[in-house]
Formats: sequence, structure tokens, C-alpha cells
Amino acid sequence: MLIQKPLMPNDIMSIKLTNGDEIVGKFVSQDSHGCVVRQPVIVTIQPTGPNQVGLGFMPFAVSTDDDAEVAIPLSAMLTKPLRTKSDIANNYRRATGSLEVPKAGLLLQ
Repeated sequence: MLIQKPLMPNDIMSIKLTNGDEIVGKFVSQDSHGCVVRQPVIVTIQPTGPNQVGLGFMPFAVSTDDDAEVAIPLSAMLTKPLRTKSDIANNYRRATGSLEVPKAGLLLQ
């Protein structure tokens, strides 16, 4: 059996909710009542072309601050907080981060 190290603050984590939504966000804390996550987004399936789909992110709550912390009660969680796959975590960081990484070979004059 594989044993993963526990999630630490700011680790990118995923939770499947009982309503079917999958949430990705930055882990803050977990206790016997639930989990606190920062900058949560809902994973969506989006068409990318004819007969093709991809994953996208939709705001968890459009009217809140981008850096808001959300408490998700245990009763709303289908799974415990799980570490997010690296490719999805990298896309999440890119989508929620404020830094833009310049492309190689691009020089400012």
C-alpha cells in the first residue's frame, strides 16, 4: 500500500463534493468538521474542438475575493482532500497566479 505524506498548507488539493462538483484549491487546514481551502475553483469539462473535450476551471464563488478561504463541511465532501495530479496542479497555479512567465528568447529593449 502506498502512503502519501499529509497535505501541507498551500499544497494544491482536490475534493469531490457530494453534489458532483470537483474542487481544486490551496490546502489551508483540516479538522474533524471539514476542510478549509483557499482560492477554490470548480473543475469543468469544456469542448476544445470537434469531438474533443478538455478540463477548465470555473470560479467557486464569483462574488468573493480571489484569495478567499472557504470552509467545506465534512458532510459536503465525498472524498477527503487529495493531492492534485501535477499537470492539473500546474494549470491551476497558472490560472490563479498573478505572475506571467516570459517565453524563452523574448528580449525586452
